Amino acid sequence: MRMFTIKQTDEFSKWMKGLRDMTARAKVIVRIKRLAEAQLWGRQAF
Repeated sequence: MRMFTIKQTDEFSKWMKGLRDMTARAKVIVRIKRLAEAQLWGRQAF
């Protein structure tokens, strides 16, 4: 199984702050959290 490192870069932070659509911002955050959680438990995140 592949392990990935999830890092928050300055570029990503600026991009997130620039998102005006709060729904889109929330979906991005949820997706990243799912990926991190799935990696922790060794399963696929969809």
